[in-house]
Amino acid sequence: MFVKQNFSYHNHTYRCGHAVGSEEDMIRSAIEEGYTYFGISDHAPFDGYSAPTDRMEIEDKEDYLNTCYKLKEKYKGVINLAVGFEAEYDSYRLEELKELRSACDYLLLGQHNKRVDRARYNEEYTHFVDDSDVIMYAKQLCEAMESGLFAAVNHPDYFMLGRKCWSDACTEAARLIAECAEKNDIPLEINLKGVRKGKQFYKDGEYYAYPYRKFWEEVAKYNVRVVLGHDAHHPLDYIREHEIDLVNEILEGLDLKQDLDFKI
Repeated sequence: MFVKQNFSYHNHTYRCGHAVGSEEDMIRSAIEEGYTYFGISDHAPFDGYSAPTDRMEIEDKEDYLNTCYKLKEKYKGVINLAVGFEAEYDSYRLEELKELRSACDYLLLGQHNKRVDRARYNEEYTHFVDDSDVIMYAKQLCEAMESGLFAAVNHPDYFMLGRKCWSDACTEAARLIAECAEKNDIPLEINLKGVRKGKQFYKDGEYYAYPYRKFWEEVAKYNVRVVLGHDAHHPLDYIREHEIDLVNEILEGLDLKQDLDFKI
């Protein structure tokens, strides 16, 4: 049974273009809710890639980092703050990802796009995702985990947003992701925003796209650490603890190992 953690590392701000609240708004709200460890991990900008409703622009990166590190010092002794980014993995961007990682405390892997390329703006995993795309997604996550750049994998079942149904390819993808997470000892995130978004229709019924039970049934076969992630886009997202109750209903009976000691 999943319980509230004393840490929260998957959190966004107004800078990404689809969230509200400043860095300090999010921090103050987390303090009020009793979190001990907290991280800001807004969507990473990439050079030459502009997506104003999805992520900050590259010219905003330094101000974001400076603001976060000043707040880290301001709230020292009140809450343990970490400064990070949520980023997609693309081998074409490997050097840029290394630079991002060196500029902050941590990176979280959130594979929203098939490519991080201005010419491929619409190639997102929320669009139509066929079986070959699902396997590509899994291989991207595995390559990212092998890189050693990422602290955790956000919403690893994200590909179900673009699916009509579960398939054998989905089972294989879940297996590949779980094996790689176990091998590299990287936590997989059960994303609370998924239940916040509500259910969507599939050929065999109406389900939450994430957490998607069949994905986590495969993960449960492996010795993989899992964590809950708020994926907060609003300072009030931390008070919705009923989301944990919904996750417990969706994943009831699965032997998933919640890591309550995960620290950045």
